Amino acid sequence: KKSYDDSISGSLAEEERLKLEEQIREIATGDDPVGTLSSAIAPEIFGHEDIKRALLLQLVGGCTRKLPDGMRIRGDINICLMG
Repeated sequence: KKSYDDSISGSLAEEERLKLEEQIREIATGDDPVGTLSSAIAPEIFGHEDIKRALLLQLVGGCTRKLPDGMRIRGDINICLMG
């Protein structure tokens, strides 16, 4: 079973990988990482920052479940947008 790191490491050159890691560190250590990432969701739609933030947290916040046979799966994502 491949991990996420294994799947992208073969497709990126070392320089690209280091640049990507630096960009991730800049976002993670910035003033508002959730705000920065949520503003990248549907940038052509202005406003609705609270909805974009909620979508981001739903996408990355799923709880991992471990099944009796040892298999691990990501938690369910449930989103209901109205309006």
